[in-house]
Amino acid sequence: FDNNYGIFAYMATGAKPMPTVNFTINFHKAVLEDTDKIWVTTRVISAGKRILSMAGEAKNANGDLIATCQTNMLNATGARISI
Repeated sequence: FDNNYGIFAYMATGAKPMPTVNFTINFHKAVLEDTDKIWVTTRVISAGKRILSMAGEAKNANGDLIATCQTNMLNATGARISI
Protein backbone atom coordinates (compact mmCIF):
# COMPACT_ATOMS: atom_id res chain seq x y z
CA PHE A 1 0.00 0.00 0.00
CA ASP A 2 2.74 2.44 0.93
CA ASN A 3 4.24 2.28 -2.56
CA ASN A 4 0.89 3.10 -4.17
CA TYR A 5 0.13 5.96 -1.79
CA GLY A 6 3.60 7.47 -2.04
CA ILE A 7 3.74 7.42 -5.83
CA PHE A 8 0.25 8.90 -6.11
CA ALA A 9 1.00 11.70 -3.62
CA TYR A 10 4.31 12.44 -5.35
CA MET A 11 2.63 12.74 -8.76
CA ALA A 12 -0.47 14.59 -7.50
CA THR A 13 1.62 17.38 -5.94
CA GLY A 14 4.22 17.76 -8.68
CA ALA A 15 6.98 15.98 -6.72
CA LYS A 16 6.44 17.78 -3.41
CA PRO A 17 6.87 15.83 -0.16
CA MET A 18 3.74 14.71 1.71
CA PRO A 19 4.42 13.21 5.14
CA THR A 20 2.09 10.50 6.41
CA VAL A 21 -0.27 11.52 9.23
CA ASN A 22 -1.57 8.00 9.84
CA PHE A 23 -1.49 4.61 8.14
CA THR A 24 -3.79 1.74 9.14
CA ILE A 25 -3.75 -1.79 7.69
CA ASN A 26 -6.35 -4.45 8.47
CA PHE A 27 -5.43 -8.01 7.50
CA HIS A 28 -8.38 -10.21 6.52
CA LYS A 29 -6.73 -13.33 5.13
CA ALA A 30 -3.27 -14.89 5.22
CA VAL A 31 -0.90 -14.58 2.28
CA LEU A 32 0.36 -18.11 1.82
CA GLU A 33 3.76 -19.15 0.52
CA ASP A 34 2.31 -20.29 -2.82
CA THR A 35 0.59 -16.92 -3.48
CA ASP A 36 2.10 -15.74 -6.75
CA LYS A 37 0.09 -12.53 -7.38
CA ILE A 38 -1.45 -9.85 -5.23
CA TRP A 39 -3.50 -7.04 -6.78
CA VAL A 40 -3.51 -3.72 -4.93
CA THR A 41 -5.99 -0.97 -5.79
CA THR A 42 -5.87 2.55 -4.39
CA ARG A 43 -8.46 5.31 -4.49
CA VAL A 44 -8.71 8.87 -3.24
CA ILE A 45 -11.30 9.38 -0.52
CA SER A 46 -10.82 13.16 -0.41
CA ALA A 47 -8.25 15.72 -1.46
CA GLY A 48 -8.52 18.78 0.75
CA LYS A 49 -6.26 21.79 0.95
CA ARG A 50 -4.12 20.22 3.72
CA ILE A 51 -5.02 16.51 3.91
CA LEU A 52 -5.07 13.85 1.19
CA SER A 53 -7.06 10.77 2.27
CA MET A 54 -6.69 7.47 0.40
CA ALA A 55 -7.86 3.89 0.82
CA GLY A 56 -6.79 0.62 -0.74
CA GLU A 57 -7.55 -3.08 -1.04
CA ALA A 58 -5.28 -6.04 -1.65
CA LYS A 59 -6.69 -9.18 -3.25
CA ASN A 60 -5.18 -12.50 -4.29
CA ALA A 61 -5.50 -14.04 -7.78
CA ASN A 62 -8.84 -15.63 -6.76
CA GLY A 63 -10.23 -12.20 -5.86
CA ASP A 64 -10.22 -12.92 -2.12
CA LEU A 65 -9.76 -9.82 0.04
CA ILE A 66 -6.42 -10.06 1.85
CA ALA A 67 -6.10 -6.62 3.41
CA THR A 68 -7.53 -3.12 3.48
CA CYS A 69 -5.69 0.07 4.24
CA GLN A 70 -6.40 3.75 4.83
CA THR A 71 -4.03 6.69 5.08
CA ASN A 72 -4.02 10.46 5.50
CA MET A 73 -1.15 12.51 4.17
CA LEU A 74 -0.29 16.11 5.04
CA ASN A 75 0.20 18.66 2.28
CA ALA A 76 2.99 20.33 4.24
CA THR A 77 4.21 22.56 1.40
CA GLY A 78 0.76 23.79 0.34
CA ALA A 79 1.24 22.39 -3.16
CA ARG A 80 -1.81 22.17 -5.41
CA ILE A 81 -3.12 18.61 -5.51
CA SER A 82 -4.03 17.56 -9.07
CA ILE A 83 -6.12 14.41 -9.25
